[in-house]
Amino acid sequence: MMKTSKFKKICVVTGSRAEYGLLKNLLLLIKKEKLLKLQLVVTGSHLSKKHGFTVKNIIKDRLKIKNKIDLKLNKDDTFSIANSMSFGLSKFVRIFEKNKPATFKHPLWSLRGDFTLFFDILLGKRGFDASKD
Repeated sequence: MMKTSKFKKICVVTGSRAEYGLLKNLLLLIKKEKLLKLQLVVTGSHLSKKHGFTVKNIIKDRLKIKNKIDLKLNKDDTFSIANSMSFGLSKFVRIFEKNKPATFKHPLWSLRGDFTLFFDILLGKRGFDASKD
């Protein structure tokens, strides 16, 4: 018999200071909720000294970081970007397989939601402003 957890694992990925600013209040609410377990994955410019090593802001906000993915992007050329993307993708796959966030039980519904949002944006039904949702 499979053991069921009392809480849902919510995995959130943050890669930049700008988008972290939009996510911060949500992350703090998830952290407080007893039925949810936050799995925070930090990547991108948060881990870059060139961009201010903004992971320190997340630590200052007392959010526990489950995983860090340094994309190792040192150059801006096409080859370096593609190499960094493939490295990051393989790391994300391993992390999601290990952490098993709530959407992994229903991956098709999660994927459907992503495509619905994508096509709504393409068709102009939705904008990029997160405050409207």
